[in-house]
Amino acid sequence: RDARADESIPILRALWGGKEPPTTSRFFQIPPISLAPAPIQPGGPPVWIGGRSPAAIRRAAWLGDGYLGYFLDAAGVRKRMARIRELRQEAPSAARRRAPLACALMAFARVDADADRGLRRAQQRLGALYGPETQSTAARFGVVGTLEDCRARVAELAAAGVEHLVLSPIASGEEIDDQLEQLAAIGDREAK
Repeated sequence: RDARADESIPILRALWGGKEPPTTSRFFQIPPISLAPAPIQPGGPPVWIGGRSPAAIRRAAWLGDGYLGYFLDAAGVRKRMARIRELRQEAPSAARRRAPLACALMAFARVDADADRGLRRAQQRLGALYGPETQSTAARFGVVGTLEDCRARVAELAAAGVEHLVLSPIASGEEIDDQLEQLAAIGDREAK
């Protein structure tokens, strides 16, 4: 997968930029083609890379316009982004070494008037999704608790360099609308 992703990104960028992509690579044989309509953004949409493996981290540094992390706290974001920026200075392309790099984070989220109840709910959901060993990570990696707890966590992540936060609500079907409203209120200082 890693090698295919490494080859795919330059092919997509060539097509988005109106250039002819390489016709042969290790994994792809591409006939002479063009892409129409062209993307609105010159050069195409930004490519954000996720993942935790060394290959994914290098790909974010060398080929990405941003990194989308998950299961990271503020200290983890700082450490991961420092490593990506370090690797970026070794990128084969001088243009890539100078290009901006966005920092994004995907975090599960649960707002609850009772912080302990919200944390228990997040722990249960993580355990169901990823296995019981992940339940202990809810407090460390989640945006979980009261509205003020969640605001404080978001501020902590922003201070660590997170520019874009993707929140994955911990909610069942009948709770989703309420959770979406609660999560939207994290950024609204007027909502109390």
